[in-house]
Amino acid sequence: MGGKIEDFEDLEVWQEGMRLTADIHKRLKNCRDFSLRDQICRSSVSNPSNIAERFERQTNKEFFFCFTFRRDHQESPRLKFTSQWN
Repeated sequence: MGGKIEDFEDLEVWQEGMRLTADIHKRLKNCRDFSLRDQICRSSVSNPSNIAERFERQTNKEFFFCFTFRRDHQESPRLKFTSQWN
């Protein structure tokens, strides 16, 4: 990273979130359980979207709340995904 952060696209956490979202979409494109696939794909998009939204508000309190809130809800897609095959 190294440079000044001027936009949310400069954040490594947002970039990694987008990479994970693309990977999830790619891996689930042939999933025949459309409800499960759609729920997981929507959930994966919400993390980078929330980071971008909070960054644009430019308040540290809201921005850091976003990370706390998202960390608490990160397990939801994984639980839904793994419960399908257990």
